[in-house]
Amino acid sequence: MVRNFRRNSSEIALPVKVRETQYAALATTGFAFMQGLLAIPDGVDGVLGSTGHFLAAWLTGGVALLFGLRAPWVWVAALGLASMQAFFGVFTLVSTEMPTGVSPFGVLIGVMASGIVLALLLRRDCYNWFVAA
Repeated sequence: MVRNFRRNSSEIALPVKVRETQYAALATTGFAFMQGLLAIPDGVDGVLGSTGHFLAAWLTGGVALLFGLRAPWVWVAALGLASMQAFFGVFTLVSTEMPTGVSPFGVLIGVMASGIVLALLLRRDCYNWFVAA
């Protein structure tokens, strides 16, 4: 059943620009994971606040693992999640309150990381690879 969903890894040959985008999305997820770890001293509320704020970044990394499917919905999902994370970050920066466990500097880095993923996803080569399937 899983074999039908995801092809054998030897069959998946991502182009360089798509692989770069995948690595950037996974790095954004790694950053979200590190923010969750850094929120541990703030207690459960801090971890929940950090994880909740960076939830779209966590999901973007999960979608990045599906880039080998070469389906247009994967590109749309990654684009939507990266956009959502950037929006959450900008909204948090201009709001008067920070979520528990999240620092303004961490939010700013999250916005920049999501912006990088968005820019990489919107390159013509990356778009053409997903849509040509």
